[in-house]
Amino acid sequence: EQPSKRGDLVAFRFPGSHYYKEGVLFVKEVKGLPSDHLEIRSDRTVRLNGVFLDIVRATDSQGKAVQPFLFSGIIPENHYFLYAPAPNSYDSRYYGLIGKDRIVGRAIPLF
Repeated sequence: EQPSKRGDLVAFRFPGSHYYKEGVLFVKEVKGLPSDHLEIRSDRTVRLNGVFLDIVRATDSQGKAVQPFLFSGIIPENHYFLYAPAPNSYDSRYYGLIGKDRIVGRAIPLF
């Protein structure tokens, strides 16, 4: 099942980076939907539909510099901005939008 609304938790196959291998399953919240306006600015602020959402941290948990996924525009069809409000969350602020084809399904917390 594909996400249908903001706030859904989804499991997806990670695209890969120097932190995690491609295909590792992640769970994140759907925050930005196709046709939403997203800005991730060089000043490290994140805005969704003009409203401040969060910042992009400058370093990871080991003190190494982290680069944000800079973006300004409309989220394209079949793509999502996935997010978690935890301070150390590695989410779309860093690795970019996630295509619908990477989403495995909805995730339901068991706690």
